[in-house]
Amino acid sequence: MASPRVRTPGTPRTPAIQTPDATAALTAQTFDFLPMLHALLSRLVPDTPGLPQPNQADDATATGVGHLEIQQLGPAASGIKIKIQKARAALKTLPDADRAVEDQQEDIRLLEERIAKMRDMLSRFASTPDGDIDMG
Repeated sequence: MASPRVRTPGTPRTPAIQTPDATAALTAQTFDFLPMLHALLSRLVPDTPGLPQPNQADDATATGVGHLEIQQLGPAASGIKIKIQKARAALKTLPDADRAVEDQQEDIRLLEERIAKMRDMLSRFASTPDGDIDMG
């Protein structure tokens, strides 16, 4: 069980700085496995006259060609499984990926309060004649 985070009230948690290394694995291709899945599942459909059938292997998807029997689905799906595992691992490298929604909502609330205070100070500053500024 993780220990609770201690934070001074009124100060939101400073987000971790994202380095190029942390986001390098997060490209669109990292999460684009649906075409591979579609190609694989379309091979399960029996050859039906009039329906387009996969007729060539795609190196990017590595799903093979021709009709696929249900018993062959597991081994044929291994490339997709690996890609999904890599996408999950990439998500875990993001800073604060383990933070609870409640923590994030608390930070949002604290930041909104801080913004409201700053706006109030700005409006008082704008409406005060020069030299008569009350910062309290």
